[in-house]
Amino acid sequence: RALPDGLEALVGLRSLSLDHNELSALPAAVCQLPRLAHLSLFHNKLKAIDPAILALGPTLTRLGLQHNKLAVLPPALLALGSLTDLSLTHNRLGLLPPIGGLSSLTTLGLSHNQL
Repeated sequence: RALPDGLEALVGLRSLSLDHNELSALPAAVCQLPRLAHLSLFHNKLKAIDPAILALGPTLTRLGLQHNKLAVLPPALLALGSLTDLSLTHNRLGLLPPIGGLSSLTTLGLSHNQL
């Protein structure tokens, strides 16, 4: 599935919900939104997170990845120091790597994984 053209032109966008879209990859346009603070990707088919998500590092505070197919957390995700809320419930995580880089985190959802 693909997003509509022109999403990256919404430079003032602060919150984006892409829930229930059968996405198998993080759309590149999402990583070009300089003010994005909340990103919701519930109920998709994500198996990995593109390292380009680091571009959102300074502004992204909430990331919802519930009900996907993530088996591993990529290093790029663990470097998003501005995240305060990270939900990874209902995925396929079998191991949680060191998450010390997520120093601003106040809420972490890990239920319904294989930890």
